[in-house]
Amino acid sequence: MNKRIATKEDCFLHLHSEIIPMLSELKKQGILIGLISNCFSEEADVIRRSELFPYFDAVYLSYEQGIQKPDEEIYRRCMQKLSVKPEECVYVGDGGSHELETARKLGMHALQAVWYLKVGTAQPAMRKPEFEPLEHPMEILRYVHK
Repeated sequence: MNKRIATKEDCFLHLHSEIIPMLSELKKQGILIGLISNCFSEEADVIRRSELFPYFDAVYLSYEQGIQKPDEEIYRRCMQKLSVKPEECVYVGDGGSHELETARKLGMHALQAVWYLKVGTAQPAMRKPEFEPLEHPMEILRYVHK
């Protein structure tokens, strides 16, 4: 458990340099931001303590919800909290847990955050050519509007 906590905390120490500016710009534009994450209890605590947490208007963590991606219900709960329809949503994820497929099935515009993906590593997600890739976080701004 301590190793999982340390690993998750370490992730937040190495954020892409565009993450905070991108989130700040979205907030400045009045865009609502939701977070859906599959995690364990100790990871949920780390997420809530992270510098990213204040940017989210709705947070749906699998540990707290009792369901996880790709279950459509966790997406629906987040959309309900934000009072948005699927077609109003831009869903961004690395593509693990079949999250992008579910977002698209629900009617969201699904984009793959490929800046997380490293060639030659043993990671669960790979580039998915059927989804538009985002090479840098700031590219998200091209897809959102009030």
